[in-house]
Amino acid sequence: MQRQVRVNLLPPSKDDFKDRIIRYRQIRIGVIGSRIGRSRRRFSMRTKNVAATEIAQRFVEAINAHDTDGLTKLMSSNHVFVDSLGNRFPASAMRSGWQEYFTMVPDYWIKIDQIVSEGNAIILFGSAGGTFVPKGGTMKPENKWETPAVWRALVKDGRVAEWRVYCDNEPIREKMRAAAA
Repeated sequence: MQRQVRVNLLPPSKDDFKDRIIRYRQIRIGVIGSRIGRSRRRFSMRTKNVAATEIAQRFVEAINAHDTDGLTKLMSSNHVFVDSLGNRFPASAMRSGWQEYFTMVPDYWIKIDQIVSEGNAIILFGSAGGTFVPKGGTMKPENKWETPAVWRALVKDGRVAEWRVYCDNEPIREKMRAAAA
């Protein structure tokens, strides 16, 4: 069965023009077609981005507060932490991992300058820093460090499923080597 296409070679009349405007307005407000469904999907995707961004920001706030309980509550059961060397750590290791890091760098902080989000992926640009304290040592001003950093949070079902760090660890490693010498 062939489909027949009707071609009108005459210029459109005023009535045709009015019909097109009415149809256009109906489509715009969602009376005709699935346009309204697409608007809802776009809106829900936007709210997911906002929710995911807020969760990533709460994760940063928990890091800055050195709140290991808060971090644990924000992590999914299958959470993975990926450090800047590509080492992967499961959720089960993260509470003690954060506690050890906050002991080693008691004034650790993250400063976020810009956030970019798409779907459940949140990219945070900024810097991190603190003061390295060797085991049994004290906090000394010469052990302060700071480095530019980027973090990627994957948020699923309202929890951080992955926290990935991209930064140059050389500033803190330099302090660690100096303390060991």
